[in-house]
Amino acid sequence: MEGYKTKQKEIILNYLKQNSNTDLTADMIVNYIIKKNKKCSQTTVYRYLKQLVNEGIVRKYYIDNNTSSCYQYIKNEECKEHLHFKCEKCGRTLHLNNYDVTEMEEKLNREYNIKLNPSHIVLYGICDSCNN
Repeated sequence: MEGYKTKQKEIILNYLKQNSNTDLTADMIVNYIIKKNKKCSQTTVYRYLKQLVNEGIVRKYYIDNNTSSCYQYIKNEECKEHLHFKCEKCGRTLHLNNYDVTEMEEKLNREYNIKLNPSHIVLYGICDSCNN
């Protein structure tokens, strides 16, 4: 990472790492920092998130048109591109890491000449917890 490290940057990155399976918005990150009794502006959080996204450390994605963009720490290469599932009952979001996005993308490209952007794809339905 370029630039100098600040306590806020360290807190943001650690929070993203600890919550890599959660849909984190910039507002959630700001609120977390404030709870840690640290001063941090929303602008600082957005600027650092943009830097992390550009460096490929964090990915930015959208769950729906009513939710702010979400951010996820990328643990490894497989985590970079995957689909999301959002439960229509409880609102929980799952990251579908085992879904073969590449195969589906190749088929859609071949048959319809389109390119998918997995960070914008959300499947809706009922999760296993709500289904039982």
